[in-house]
Amino acid sequence: MEMLRKKEDFSDVVFTDETTIEMSSSGTFQFYKVGSTIASLPRKCAKPKHAYKVHMWGGISYQGPTSCCLFTGIMDSISYQQILKDCLLPFTARRYPNGFRLYQDNDAKHKSRSTTDWLKDNGVSTMSTPPSSPDLNPIENVWATLKDHLKRKVKPKTKVELVNGIKDFWENLTAVDCAKYIDHIHKVLPHVVLNDGGPTNF
Repeated sequence: MEMLRKKEDFSDVVFTDETTIEMSSSGTFQFYKVGSTIASLPRKCAKPKHAYKVHMWGGISYQGPTSCCLFTGIMDSISYQQILKDCLLPFTARRYPNGFRLYQDNDAKHKSRSTTDWLKDNGVSTMSTPPSSPDLNPIENVWATLKDHLKRKVKPKTKVELVNGIKDFWENLTAVDCAKYIDHIHKVLPHVVLNDGGPTNF
């Protein structure tokens, strides 16, 4: 409601998120949030055998995409801060010299005291975001497009091919592409309000 009232244009916002891309040796893909446990996933998302798994962090803005980060293992507050240092700050220094706002979800590592202190020390302002509202983060649609790109065009059979396919997609993501994803949020906002904050099926 506040975004609609203020006619928020998101011109200085960098939308960020993490995802996990998991591909079985048969070429079947699974996408889910970093930190999700297999037990919490729907049955259709059961862990594939002999899977290639890649975690990914990225951000989009009206000025284009940040660098992406591919990693393995568990992301904690410290590793998250390192990713922001390596991939977010160099981008915003070039594209947003007058300041920007960071959009991130309410994951524990994003909201920890350590990360909060790091953001403050590095002059990073964050947007206040409601819990469990993926419809308000347009990068979720980027992940969906990435999935389609890997499945239909790359068709990787090895982890190297999977990683190269992800990098190729991200390197070809333009500011125009990012703007289209972000513009979509203006259509979503009224529906989020109508659904009392619930999913909008966008």
